[in-house]
Amino acid sequence: MPASYGATASEAGSAPAPRRVQRAPTGIPPSNTHPLPPYLHSLSSCFLHDFEHVLPTTLTPESPPSLVRMYVLRHSPLWKHAVQPLSAVLLFLSSFMEDSSDDRWTISLSVLGCLLLSADLALWASYSSKSASAVAHTGFWAHVSALFIVSHLLEIFMYRHRVEDSILVSSSLKPAVLFYLLPSSESSLVSFLRVLPSVTKINLYLLGLIFLFSCGANQLFGGIDEHFGTLFHSFLTMFALSTSVNNPSCWIRLYNSSKWNALFFVCFLLLTYFFIQKIYIAVILEQYNKMAAERLELHRAQRQESLALSFAAIARDKGGRKKVQKNDVVQVLKNVRPHYGESKIEALWQELAGRRGDRLLGLETYKERMPGVIAKSIHRRRNRGMLVRLMESGIFDFLKLTLRTLPGIVPPLVLLFSVVHECVYVGEVLWKGRVGDWLEGRGGEG
Repeated sequence: MPASYGATASEAGSAPAPRRVQRAPTGIPPSNTHPLPPYLHSLSSCFLHDFEHVLPTTLTPESPPSLVRMYVLRHSPLWKHAVQPLSAVLLFLSSFMEDSSDDRWTISLSVLGCLLLSADLALWASYSSKSASAVAHTGFWAHVSALFIVSHLLEIFMYRHRVEDSILVSSSLKPAVLFYLLPSSESSLVSFLRVLPSVTKINLYLLGLIFLFSCGANQLFGGIDEHFGTLFHSFLTMFALSTSVNNPSCWIRLYNSSKWNALFFVCFLLLTYFFIQKIYIAVILEQYNKMAAERLELHRAQRQESLALSFAAIARDKGGRKKVQKNDVVQVLKNVRPHYGESKIEALWQELAGRRGDRLLGLETYKERMPGVIAKSIHRRRNRGMLVRLMESGIFDFLKLTLRTLPGIVPPLVLLFSVVHECVYVGEVLWKGRVGDWLEGRGGEG
């Protein structure tokens, strides 16, 4: 054995040298050579999901695996495209069902919709309660939806069935469910509320102008035309003229008596119909453009935050700097694009690694290249027909997942609906005091 490890030649010949212990390279802790826990890859993919769909971040790099699983469940295709729409459909379908003497079906649909919506609210509250941005954007409508569920169930259990020609008061809170399930609709409401003060001012200016012209029309034409005989009728006529609904029938008689009378109404139409009403459009467009710019800036900040958190979830300490490895990024891309094969995932990594083929990426490089990778859709050059595009879009994977999970979901839903329907029936019987008739009827059926 060669003389090494600090031993002399005589010592090497007389006694065997001790075996050298292999250690990790300097500057890299031994823990960095170990694979990351799988839930960290899922956590990083959750942040990329927020980035792709422009959602406020609801998790943190320190989130436990249980919260990550709840996030993945609520944002899964089956939950987003089946459970959430089903809860809204059941709640609103009960409002359009015909009233009858037996409303057990209507009440059962409402209760089942409330239960599904309660499950969605519970999932959202479990992983987003510590996120200030999520609470600021969705928290208000989530609380209103929870208030709707409680009040709706209380009204159902108090009255048992709807009385003819009456509605439940809690139904007025149903639109909050749509604002909760569709966060994009909230931006339209906020834009409308911001435009409302400016539009109100223009309306006041318009009403003041109509009132001035009404006073003038009453003084000039009150003794000639009955439409302007009183100030009230003159105001109504001029208000209708500002919308051109009675133009020129309201003043054509005055025009026939004297052509100079038309000058009064032409000036009024130029100021109201052709000028002030165009200001409406200008103000609304200006406010919406401001809202769009603010929303774009907010979305840009949210996306940058999501990218930074996605990087922090899988980053390792490499020589005093945080970097991500290829195998971790590849696993995250597999979670983000589960319908992509190995070749497409490798193509995405090549796009992320750049021309130099980097195997370690820093934060700035990750934030610079990852948006292009997420936005990139890889297609084969051959056979890009409709069937191939459907397969690459993941719709078949969603259908496959749906078919696999339906046998396990449909029986519990049917059982839950049956239990709710039976509980509603028993509650109605107990409420009306027909316990003996109910037991007798059940015994006859047995």
